[in-house]
Amino acid sequence: MKLAGGSLGSLDWSQWLYGLFSAVIGGGAGAATAGVGANLVVPNLNSHQTLSIMGMTFVVSGLFNGLAFLHSSPLPAVTTTEKTVSSLTAGPAGAVTASKTTETKTIQTP
Repeated sequence: MKLAGGSLGSLDWSQWLYGLFSAVIGGGAGAATAGVGANLVVPNLNSHQTLSIMGMTFVVSGLFNGLAFLHSSPLPAVTTTEKTVSSLTAGPAGAVTASKTTETKTIQTP
């Protein structure tokens, strides 16, 4: 599959997945607060009920934050890598010509 800037292989998947997982975990982190709040509001909650509330809150809040991340960043940034190979060439009368290797990586946000 080709995109306007290149192929799917030229996308920066590692940073994008890191951002997505970070959003899900950050959104779900409020689950501990929900469990404590439920224990304060509802008397006689047992540990299974509290963990159940915390688990469901983690899933729902993490899902919402993950979807919000996808809304703001539906695809990873495009990366462009340019490489130049160096070489040494021996010419007549012992003259040596050298060239230098350069590598450039550019990340273009969508």
